[in-house]
Amino acid sequence: MNKVNLECNLNPDGASIAKDYQSRIARLREISPLTKQYAAAFMALRTKWDYYREQTEYVFGDNPDNLGPNSLTNAAEGFANYLERWGAIQNKENQNVLNLLSEGKDDCNSRIRTFSIWYQGCKARLEQMKASILVSSSSNLQIPRTVPAVQMLF
Repeated sequence: MNKVNLECNLNPDGASIAKDYQSRIARLREISPLTKQYAAAFMALRTKWDYYREQTEYVFGDNPDNLGPNSLTNAAEGFANYLERWGAIQNKENQNVLNLLSEGKDDCNSRIRTFSIWYQGCKARLEQMKASILVSSSSNLQIPRTVPAVQMLF
């Protein structure tokens, strides 16, 4: 997420992107396979713990692939594609042409935000499960028996 975020956020002066957009595209293309590896590892993790399907579905929520790893892949690849199309425009230093970058940047930031919200939600639900387990295990205290169970019935 941090690598995509670094490439997605443009310098305030904007003009430097006109000079280095191709290197930014290259870095985004290098990040994309990492996001796909993350997605594959995430799928493998869920497959491994399929026995605990209800718990993993609770922690990872609805639509975990698209809200999670795929949103990072879409952010990296989408912004790289946008920059490639933008690069075909002449007169890149013109402020109006530089302003066109905001659409691609906004889309990239939206996808990163989607991942971040999903990730934070997963962490919060996992912590909630841990706390629930701790509470339930501490409430299973042994009650000392002073009267045999049979005598309690009469």
